[in-house]
Amino acid sequence: MANRNVVYRREAMRVGEFDVIIEWKDVVRMTLRFSRRCECFRISAPLTASRKTVEDFACSCLPWMRKQIGKVSEKKERENSAAVQDLTEFRAMLERVIREREAAMGLHAERYVLRRMTSQWGSANPAKSTITVNTRLAAYPEECTVYLITHELAHFVHRGHQREFWELVERYFPDWRRVRKQLRD
Repeated sequence: MANRNVVYRREAMRVGEFDVIIEWKDVVRMTLRFSRRCECFRISAPLTASRKTVEDFACSCLPWMRKQIGKVSEKKERENSAAVQDLTEFRAMLERVIREREAAMGLHAERYVLRRMTSQWGSANPAKSTITVNTRLAAYPEECTVYLITHELAHFVHRGHQREFWELVERYFPDWRRVRKQLRD
């Protein structure tokens, strides 16, 4: 069985205003990925693909590439404005949302922790009755905080993201899909 992670050849190319890394691998189709961490683009190309074919593919993806960079710029701008904003306001709003959500859902967490997190908006530890909230949430509308607290409290009833979990979230926050999409973009 072929290992799709082995890179047989690597090359850099300029496509429009972007530097793109091309990796020829044992893959069937060409794919373009954007890494938000390094803000770079990578193309995985089949071993049989010519440089010209890869270049044409990359050029056809320019609108998508620009869109990804735009999303990162918007996100940075939002987060920088939150960094300047006093977290005291966010804490006060968070405490109010927590009281409201706990009362509505009939659930309670003993401890809430605010922490800067890189890969998630929050987490729940039902065993320790703790919910951790990402400080970057301060840069988003209040409804995002309401959704997050609803989501994490629902984990006190359902550990995973099975159908019953989402039904519980929807019962207390019917518009969860739109808000989750906002946090993911």
